[in-house]
Order: sequence, then C-alpha cells, then structure tokens
Amino acid sequence: SYEYTDKNFRYIERFRTVEFDRDWNIRDQTRVQEQHITGGKLGFRKYGIGEMVYGVNSFINGNTFNALQNTLTTNLAYRSFKLDFRGSLINSNGTEKDFTYKKYIGTLSKTIRWFMLGIRDELEDNRSFVNATDSILTTSFYFNDRTFFVQNSDTTKNKFNLSYRRRMEKLPSANDLERATLGENFAFTTELGKTQNSRFKSSITYRKLTIIDSLLTTQRADNSLISRLEYTFGLFKSTITSTTFYEIGSGLEAKRSFSYIGVTNGQGPYIWIDYNDNGIKELNEFEINPFPNTTDTTYLRVFVPTNDYVKTHSNAFNEVFNINPAAVWGSKTGLRKFLSRFSNQFIYRIDRKTQREAIEKIFNPFMGTVSDTSLLTLNSSFRNSFFFNRSSSKFGVDYTWQDNRSKSLLTNGFESRSNKSHGIRSRWNITRIFTFNLVYNNGTKTSTSEYFNANNFIITYNETEPKLSFQPNTAFRMSVQFKYMEKQNNIDYGGEKTFIRNMGTEIKYNILSKGSILANFNYIINNFNGTENSPLGFEMLEGLKTGQNFTWALSGQAKLNKNMQLNIQYTGRKSEGSKTVHTGNVQVRAFF
Repeated sequence: SYEYTDKNFRYIERFRTVEFDRDWNIRDQTRVQEQHITGGKLGFRKYGIGEMVYGVNSFINGNTFNALQNTLTTNLAYRSFKLDFRGSLINSNGTEKDFTYKKYIGTLSKTIRWFMLGIRDELEDNRSFVNATDSILTTSFYFNDRTFFVQNSDTTKNKFNLSYRRRMEKLPSANDLERATLGENFAFTTELGKTQNSRFKSSITYRKLTIIDSLLTTQRADNSLISRLEYTFGLFKSTITSTTFYEIGSGLEAKRSFSYIGVTNGQGPYIWIDYNDNGIKELNEFEINPFPNTTDTTYLRVFVPTNDYVKTHSNAFNEVFNINPAAVWGSKTGLRKFLSRFSNQFIYRIDRKTQREAIEKIFNPFMGTVSDTSLLTLNSSFRNSFFFNRSSSKFGVDYTWQDNRSKSLLTNGFESRSNKSHGIRSRWNITRIFTFNLVYNNGTKTSTSEYFNANNFIITYNETEPKLSFQPNTAFRMSVQFKYMEKQNNIDYGGEKTFIRNMGTEIKYNILSKGSILANFNYIINNFNGTENSPLGFEMLEGLKTGQNFTWALSGQAKLNKNMQLNIQYTGRKSEGSKTVHTGNVQVRAFF
C-alpha cells in the first residue's frame, strides 16, 4: 500500500482512522509538509486455527519526521487454548525529537470443562528524547496493565467472573522512566437468572493504590471498595415492572473550586448580574439564565478539583417502579376496565458521599438530609406520578409529588439546594377543536451557602395556570393562558413576598412538508416588596422586574430541501424602567 498527501491538502472530514495519530504517536505534530506512507503485510490463515499477520509500515513527513512501524496481529485457537494479540513497535527520528513507542494488548485463555482460565496483558511504553541526546521528555510514559481471571462459559445461563488486576505506571525522572504508582484490583461479578422477565447482576471490587514515588505524581495512596447490584423484573405481562440499581463504595473526594468563563453569546447557561455595581465579576453574581437562547447567556461554570482530599463513603441508588393495569385489563369490562384507567410511576435516584463510618449511614440509601453535617455531596431526586386516563384522548389527570436535593463540597464550604413540590395537571378535550388544561403547583425552594449569605432563602410558592387551546385542524393552533403565582420568603430570611400575574397567548401554524411558524406574547405584572438587584430578587422575580413586563418570541422553521433545515428565532423582553432587549438567532442544519 502507498499513500501520498500533498503539503497543500486540507481535509474537511477525517479520512484516516480515529486512532491514526495515536498509533503513530504524532498527536503533538501539525501536518504542513508532504507525507508518504508505505506498508506491507504478510501472514497466514488456516481453517480451524486462525490467522497471524505481520506488517511493516513507513511514515515520512517531509524532512522533519520519519518512522518505521512493525505490527503483529494474531487470532489463534487450538484445542482448548485461544490467543488474541495486537501489538506494534515504532522507531522514529525527527528534527526535534526521537522516540520509541511500544504497545500491545493480548489475551491468552484455556477452557477446562465449564470454566475458563486466562490472562490479559496490556502495555504501552512511550519514550521520547531530545534529538540526538539521552534527555527524556516529560511527555514520555509507561504502564503495564495485567489481569488474571477465571470465568464460566458465555453460553451458560448463570455467569461469574473472578479477577485480579495489577497496573504499574512509570513517569519521567532524570533520563529514564521510574516507577510512580501501583494499582491493584480484586473483583468478583455474577449474573443470575438471565430470562425474559428477570435479571440479576452483582459485582464487588476492591482497589488499592500504592504511591511508589510521591515526587512523580500528585495522586494519593488510597484503599477503595465498590459493590454494585442490578435487578430488573416484569410481572403479569409487564403490568408491574421494576429496575433497581444499588452501589456502595469508599474512597477519596477532592474538594472543588469553581469559576465562570466567558463563551460565545448564547452558548452558556449563566448570566452575570452586577448586584453591587462595582464592575467586578464575583462568584455570587452569576445566575441561571431564565431566558434561554439569548445573547445574555455568556458564561460556563467550570469546576476545578483541588489537592485537598477527604475520606468518603459513597452510596448510589436508583429505582424505577411502574404499575400499569391496562397491560392486562385494558380490553376487559366492568371494574377491571375502570381500574385499568389508573397507573403509577415511581422514580427515586440518590448519589451521596458521607464522612461518617456508622453502618446505617454507609448502607442506607434513603438518608438524604442536606443539613446532615457528615454529608459531603448529594444529588437526589424523588418523583411519584399517579395517573388517571393517561392514554385517553378525552380527559386525563395526574398528581405528582417530587423532592429534589443537592449538596456540594467546595473549597469555601458547603452549598445546598432543595425543591419540594406537589402538582396536579389535568386536560379536557371539550370538543374536537377546544382543549382545556389546568396546572397547579405548590412547593418550597431552599438555598443554603456557607460563604454567600445573600444566597440563603426558603421560598414557598403556589402556582395556578389555566390554558385554553383552539385547534380547528392540524395546521393551526391558538391558545390563551393565565398564570398566577405567589411566593414568600421565610420570615427568618426577610419575609419578602412576590405576586406574579402572567397573561399570554401563543399561535402556531404548520405548513405541511415545508415548516412551521410559532409566535407568543406575555404580559406580566410583578409585585415585590424586596430588593430587586439581589440573588433573592432574581429568584423571586424569575429574571424580570417589579411592575409591568412584556416578553415575546417569533420563530420559524423551514425545510430547504430533503437534507437541510433553516431555523430563525427572534425574542424580546421589556421591563419597567429598563431598555428593551432584542435577540435574534439563525441556524441551518444539514442531515446526512
């Protein structure tokens, strides 16, 4: 084989393999010269045994770089033995550096009756030197990852795997690579009862990290344990279904700091509000943008881990439980038909890390109180939805109770938030062309920060939103809505109140096979007795101002041809005492 690339050629889409730069160890080089790649392969293949292929490749990049690569690939099976191997060796000379890059990954196994013994070995040895010297560069590295395992056959109904894994890493020191860390893993996994309606999987892994030379790495010695369970089942023709995931572990948690960086307008979820008018971007002056797709969104929140570690115990639990009687009673009559109209979905997710070593704290997945002083990080979500006539085209109603909580360990202290709410949603297709929707929500939002007192609040809210829609055909739809909301901050945090009245309308027009147009307008009146220019004011006013506010939007979507789509969006808002904000976006999409 032979490949030639002219020095003036610039590709639009990648024409080489994804791993090409890594295979040739040229990730830090820029192609600006002529390239010549030649190669040849020689091998054998025998039915019932497999194949072995040896290859030689040459890579010349102008007068700055040339390399010779030897490769070997095998896929052999003889009696109860099996060998898979892929390896390469590169020697390179360049005007700036020379390097030797050796890597391979291979698995050798033997089957004895119903189980298999094996070893898997992976190595990468990458040594770069200053041209014509023995001074090793800091980009050099070495690791050897070796695993011994025993497992049963893939064709069996119940499976197990027992393994020991050892990973040695070396890093540059003086003119050579010296041992830096040693990681050891002991793991056991099982999979039982793999049937159509039920499956159980479990695993337990113990990891020990030893620091051989603390001058070569910033990692810390650690002993960690992770245990995981997964169980899914379905009963009565999937009338009842459940998916359960449970994991516990121990390890080190790094404290994190964060900052905000500016990005292209419209590409970040945060906006900056100069609450104290000092012109300095302070950490407590960035808020989630309540008006997405506007040019105000210009910041990303970036978390940076520190070298300050805390010993932690982790616990993660996910549960999705569904009850749907319509799966078996949907075609019945009488009481069973009536009961089939009801359904329920329960979702619970929690991921937390704690310092306390008490057994009830480590293993209990239902302890998620953000005020717990031993709790370091937390992300939890509880949601239960009870439906009546969920699939009916005439009338339906559902009740949802949810509780979301989060807590983060930062360098300045803890930051926690929670949102608990009850909500009722109903829909009624009065006639073929008129639909009435009603939404009611009641809840409490809490924010606590150990380092920004202005971000502390406990807000209770009530929200009602009726909506009437008129849709005479599939091409046109118009709706009018009214939203009333009351918010009150806890008296211990100031007792501020907000009353929000939002009257709006929306019109959508579809052009078959060509596109659609969507327009909406909202007139919002806010009454607030607190300080507008503050994190609390921003939260309670939802990014707007006291008094009269107007928001509007116009968007269009057009199909240019079979593979291209044009999207145009314009939004605007006007608050009392503030300038009008206009934003426009144009986007073209190509589908291949």
